[in-house]
Amino acid sequence: MKCAWVHCQHGGEVDKKDAVKNGTRYYHPDCLREKIAINDIIKLYHERIDDHPIENFLRRTVNELVFKNGYDAEFLLFALRYCLDHGWNLHSPNGLYYVAKDKISKKEWDKRKEEENHTVTQVTIEGETNYDVNPIINTNKPTGFASILGR
Repeated sequence: MKCAWVHCQHGGEVDKKDAVKNGTRYYHPDCLREKIAINDIIKLYHERIDDHPIENFLRRTVNELVFKNGYDAEFLLFALRYCLDHGWNLHSPNGLYYVAKDKISKKEWDKRKEEENHTVTQVTIEGETNYDVNPIINTNKPTGFASILGR
């Protein structure tokens, strides 16, 4: 069957077992997640920034950020919420480019993704329940000459 998302990056065909139904249409799971995130970005823009923007301009800006510039739609939604919660004033859909390039929200997104990947596994030994936490590995080691000096 055909994926209903216009911007499907899987070739448009979806297996019946993998398909997710939304209303009367079928989608790949990640296509539906992306569609919902883009609609949430536009809804948030309407609610918190400008309730009467030029709709085509707003949708084109979001689509360019996601499909041409390669930003994840969920990251863009997170960054927009983060920036609005921290007092940013946006007056135009073009402000979304600055939101997407903001280094602080990118760091917060990476930290959030790392926490989601940091899993806790439950181990049962002879009737006792122990929790084994997977360690977080620091990948920010110095490279080059700084690693020789121990800095």
